[in-house]
Amino acid sequence: MESLTVASAGVQRRNLSSLQPLPPPEFKRFSCLSLPSSWDYRHVLDADNLLGVVQIENITVCAEAYDIALDITFPKGAEGGLDFGIVRVTEEVKQPLQLKNRGKYEIGFSFSVDSLGISTPNINSMISVQPKKGSLTPTEKPTNVQVFFRAKKEVKIEHQPVLRCQIIEPSISEGHEIIASIPIKFSVNAVYSKYNISPSSIINFGALICGARKSSTFTIENQGVTDFKFALYRLTGESPIHQKKAVSHIRRARSRESESFYKTGCSKAAKFSDSIQKEMISTSQARFSHGMFTVYPWFGSIPAGGQQVINVDCVADPVGRCEEFIAIDISGRDPADQPTGIPYTLLAEASLPAFVTENNALIFEEHQICTSANLYHILQTIESGGLFVEDENKFIFCNVLVGHQAKARFKISNVGKIACDVNVVVRPISNKRWGFIMLAKLILNSWAQASLPPQPPKVLKSQE
Repeated sequence: MESLTVASAGVQRRNLSSLQPLPPPEFKRFSCLSLPSSWDYRHVLDADNLLGVVQIENITVCAEAYDIALDITFPKGAEGGLDFGIVRVTEEVKQPLQLKNRGKYEIGFSFSVDSLGISTPNINSMISVQPKKGSLTPTEKPTNVQVFFRAKKEVKIEHQPVLRCQIIEPSISEGHEIIASIPIKFSVNAVYSKYNISPSSIINFGALICGARKSSTFTIENQGVTDFKFALYRLTGESPIHQKKAVSHIRRARSRESESFYKTGCSKAAKFSDSIQKEMISTSQARFSHGMFTVYPWFGSIPAGGQQVINVDCVADPVGRCEEFIAIDISGRDPADQPTGIPYTLLAEASLPAFVTENNALIFEEHQICTSANLYHILQTIESGGLFVEDENKFIFCNVLVGHQAKARFKISNVGKIACDVNVVVRPISNKRWGFIMLAKLILNSWAQASLPPQPPKVLKSQE
């Protein structure tokens, strides 16, 4: 504990008769006083001075010079003042003081807040003292005083004489008088929680094969100087963000490092309407499910400078689009920053592999298409290339010379939203050992190529 002693000189008058005259002009209060032991009145006359001196009286005046001494004891390490350190906005903190009267007579005290020269408005409403005033007798133990601080917004005060302790001398005849005002240095840094979420507002798993599993993460980072708690909640209802397409799924990370961010329109666009409701989750559960998604951990504490990775698992089932909304709550943040929760979107779509198989004109757009009825006529007119017979579902390489290789391309269109592997197996109609197998990976629209390998010459035998 560190103490500060304040002394002030004064006088105490005692044993004065009821007929005492007014003190002479040099009789000043609260300064050292030197008086003769008595005043000798030798010329006591009647009113008209007819009889001359009729009586001589000696009047004794006693006075005492004394010091007013007050010890103010501060918490250890405060260096002659009050240092509240770093605190959260709206958090109430307190620091103790001790007052000790080391003088000879009783004195009074009173605390006041002096905002002169302080740029922070309404500082008076942030500081309170208990007890705010009282009296101190020399025989009493030290009086404990609690100084409370609670900020309503971010404020920083460094070694400023915001608080004053006034010393009062009680006087029966003249009322209370302030004889000293002691400045008490005051330091505090009240801050909001600062955070960063990355990715900032959405995790989009994209299109997945129905039944597939995929995981992703987002990170909550504490960029402030105090620790904070976080919690995630399921949101039910339709988000106006989705309705108005206001969320462009911002690429940059959401940051709360300056007040200029709050003046932008981002917070307005990201507010949830009254139709969005938080769904509370039991604290006994380490994770929670929301549609296709499982999120964990959903609550915890992050120290200053630390971060927490939030895992999101997606099981793509059932088929269809799934868009779910969650709210992230961070303690100690600016109340103007998303008061209903920081919005976050989870998006995925479960799809089945699908590609075009019925549109023969699209698949065989580089070749001629016919039916078995006019096949013979087409074969007589075609010189080379391929021919697809629709009713027989058969492709013919036309007029291929022995020992030469023929190629044909087929167009396969993926009408779905996911990549899929396509295996095309071509088998011979007869037992002859010629044919091929075509393998292709179908992403969107691609060309599949089929090859007819060179074959050895065949000898046709005729039977008589």
